[in-house]
Amino acid sequence: MNQLDTLIDIWRSVLQVDEVKPDDNFYDLGGDSLTAVRISELATRAGILVGQEDLMLADSVAELAARVGPVTPPRRPAESARVPLLPSQLRFLHQENRSTERYNGVAWFRPAEDLPVDRLVTALTAVAERHEAFRLVIGHDDDGWHGRVADRPGLPPVLVRELPADTTEETLGQILEETHREVGPAAGALARFVVLDFAAPRRREVLIVVHHLIYDVFSWATITADLERALAGAALTPPTISYRSWAALLAEAASGPLAAERARYWRTRPWDRLAAVPVDLDGERTFASVQVASRRLPAAQTRQLRRSVSGRTARDVFIGTLCDVWRSWLDTSTIAVDMYGPGRELPGFGTVGDIVGWLAAIDPLVVDLGAVNDTSGSVAAVARARAAMPGDALGFLALRWLADPRIAAQLAELPQPELYVNYRGGPAAPPPASIAEVDRGAGLWRLPHGLQPYNLEVTADVVDGELVIGWHYSLAAYRPATVDRLADQHLRTLATFLERQW
Repeated sequence: MNQLDTLIDIWRSVLQVDEVKPDDNFYDLGGDSLTAVRISELATRAGILVGQEDLMLADSVAELAARVGPVTPPRRPAESARVPLLPSQLRFLHQENRSTERYNGVAWFRPAEDLPVDRLVTALTAVAERHEAFRLVIGHDDDGWHGRVADRPGLPPVLVRELPADTTEETLGQILEETHREVGPAAGALARFVVLDFAAPRRREVLIVVHHLIYDVFSWATITADLERALAGAALTPPTISYRSWAALLAEAASGPLAAERARYWRTRPWDRLAAVPVDLDGERTFASVQVASRRLPAAQTRQLRRSVSGRTARDVFIGTLCDVWRSWLDTSTIAVDMYGPGRELPGFGTVGDIVGWLAAIDPLVVDLGAVNDTSGSVAAVARARAAMPGDALGFLALRWLADPRIAAQLAELPQPELYVNYRGGPAAPPPASIAEVDRGAGLWRLPHGLQPYNLEVTADVVDGELVIGWHYSLAAYRPATVDRLADQHLRTLATFLERQW
């Protein structure tokens, strides 16, 4: 089978369509950031090196096949119980966030059919045992933070709670709070799976609490997909690469020949031309004070955004329109934002999408708008800056925390961006057909006195076909009117840009 036919088969499988023609476009077939990672991962397994940016920029699967090449498998490092911590983990653990012990993701599920408790326990145990991250133990001593993968979880991977018929929502909230307390570095467990067995009417629910130290948005997609297969009775095969091997490969790459060259890229950005991000108030940005101003882009324009425009990805357009708004607000032509990325690609190796872990990369994008005087110019400037920036796992965050001390120290001295953008650009992973999500909330998933690391955080997800843009800010730093004005201006700028392109 040639490269094009292999990619067509992968697209058909991941995008769940009956037919893929050579001139079909990724976005027209329903592609998004989650399926991009999955396609890149399956291509890696097939020996084809498909970068996620390649996938998003190619107008068709035929163009993609023409621009990609073979994977060069690296030497797989020997595994040991001790494991290097990942860059996102080290960054989080060294931040003055005051919420290290509690920063959890929560999911409640109800089986679509009345499954016996032992079947649920068996399925959840299989999911827990498939991923080494669930056995990761993070500790701190005189040498700093370190990790190791235990032979078995410190706590039973699945707990069964038998509940009476008159169980109240308050009781369920207490169970959630107890579970939160059992998850964290000091607790010795970074995940808990709980089966709730209600006496009458006879039903069962599943509660999953996972500390952010071992998950990201792509991990949730893997967990739910694994759970569906396990509930169907399928055996779960080992991931493409183990958590330990990935961590060791990334640490090796950060000490390799590319490290100095890539570090030089960030050291030579125009940091001296940045302007401080203004605030209305000089209070402490605690999590308790965080608010979200939400805006929605209509479905038709969301579809336009998700198509590449003149070689610009949707992320280019989204961040470019943000920079266009921020330029006038900050009164500067140079803007720095911390940008969230999957962090699941390594040079030459390809993509891993089926392991659980906080693999995400957060790298600073420094954009020099220069003499740009319109939105198209801002988008083009962002596209150029992103094209020049390393876009895989061996980015700023990896070099800052894993490179040799000289390089790491140089990067640590650079300014910390005060703006953050997480453009996921696709819908959240749908729950498996065999289980339904239950809306019981996440409880106290992070500590109220914890600190928000950025002045402004902007997120974007597709919900019910519309792009939902969230502006996260602290009432101790901004008056709502300030953020509302910026959010409204950005939505208008984005909508106007899309109208002119199509």
